[in-house]
Amino acid sequence: MLRNISRNSEFYSLDNICYFPPYTSPTFCAELPITSNEFYNTGMLDIRANISLVVDSEGYDIASDRVKYNGKVYAIYRYYPMSNGFTQIYCGEKAGVS
Repeated sequence: MLRNISRNSEFYSLDNICYFPPYTSPTFCAELPITSNEFYNTGMLDIRANISLVVDSEGYDIASDRVKYNGKVYAIYRYYPMSNGFTQIYCGEKAGVS
């Protein structure tokens, strides 16, 4: 189901698809930009922030450590449950993640 969400007076549509392991059932998501603060903080920990996705909290298992998006598999290094029923996940590329 496509839904629109708002964040900081910007609107995003959950019209992209991502997959959580075992990569069989699709989940609707929206890609959000990585903020400079997030990029800086993760760089201090030797993590490269690549993408941030918003998914419906009901479709996200907090035990997931990977997500497949646009044909690439990313490692999830942080997630943030939002008050509007969505979860924002922060992802980076990691060697050996498939």
